Amino acid sequence: YTSIFTFPFIYILLSCYNEFGTFTISIFYLIDYTPSSLLVSLIIFFTFAVKLPIYGLHY
Repeated sequence: YTSIFTFPFIYILLSCYNEFGTFTISIFYLIDYTPSSLLVSLIIFFTFAVKLPIYGLHY
């Protein structure tokens, strides 16, 4: 039920980040310096992208 809302939420997050450019710039810096930090940031990003719509819908 809640997995349907995950993809629009990710799209909204990506559009906001692309507008402000903060997340994409930090990703490019992480690619240049440490790939492991990029992996950690992606894991954190997808965790929040999955959990936030679920909490938002239930509250």
